Amino acid sequence: MPTSILHPIFNSFTIAAVVFDLHDTLVCYPNIDSFLYTELPKLCRKLNPKTMAETWRKRIAHEPLWPIHEEKELIIPLSYREIWAKRFIEGGLPQKKSRLLAETWATEVSKAPAFNGAVETVQDIGRTLPVAILSNGDTDYVHTAVDANGFNVHKVIASQEAGAAKPAGSIFKLVARELDTDPSAILFVGDSIRHDMDGAYSAGMHPVWKRPQLTAEWERNWTPTLIISSVTELIGLPTQNSP
Repeated sequence: MPTSILHPIFNSFTIAAVVFDLHDTLVCYPNIDSFLYTELPKLCRKLNPKTMAETWRKRIAHEPLWPIHEEKELIIPLSYREIWAKRFIEGGLPQKKSRLLAETWATEVSKAPAFNGAVETVQDIGRTLPVAILSNGDTDYVHTAVDANGFNVHKVIASQEAGAAKPAGSIFKLVARELDTDPSAILFVGDSIRHDMDGAYSAGMHPVWKRPQLTAEWERNWTPTLIISSVTELIGLPTQNSP
C-alpha cells in the first residue's frame, strides 16, 4: 500500500508526495555581488560591479524574466543563460563578453552547495514518499547541482526542459503527472512567494514556505500550509499507510 504523511499541522489531509524547489530552498544560490566583483573586472574594467549588481536586482524586482499572460501558460522564450546575457548587455557589457559572463555565472549556479541537513531531509522523506525537485533554470546546471550535492529523488524537472516556468500551472501539473499523484496530495516546498507558493497554491497543492530570511513577511491574503526556516523541520514527519 502507498504511504502518505499525516501530521497535525496538516489537519485532516494526507500527503502522498513531496516536491522541492531547488535554489534557496535546498541549495544556496550564489551571491551575484561577489560574483560580479570577481568576474566583471576580468572582462571589462570600465564597468562598476556594484552598478551592474544593482541593475540586476532592479530587473528582478520590477520586471519579469519573461512575458506573463494572465490567461495563458507562462512559456520561456529564452534559456536562463540568454536572459542573464541580456541583463549584462543592458548593463553595458558587449554581447560576446556578456555571453561569456553568463556562462561563467551558470557554472557558479551549478556548484551551489546544499544547505545543512537538506540532503538528509530529502533522504528521510524519500524513504516513505516519492520526492521530486522542480526548478526554474536550464536543464544542465539544475541537474548538475542536484547530482553534485547527492540528492537522490524520483524526478528532477527544470523549466527549460519543461517549456514552462513556475508559477505557470502547466509545470506544476507536469510534476504531478510524473509522480502519478493528484496535486491535492502533494506538499510543495519553496522559498519564492510568487514562483513557488502562488504556483503551488493555484495548482491545488499544499504550499510550504521556506522563509528566505527571518525578517521576511508573508504577502498574500491566504495562508500557506506551513512556514519553516529550514527544510530540516520536515524530517521525521509521522506516516501512515493509505487505505
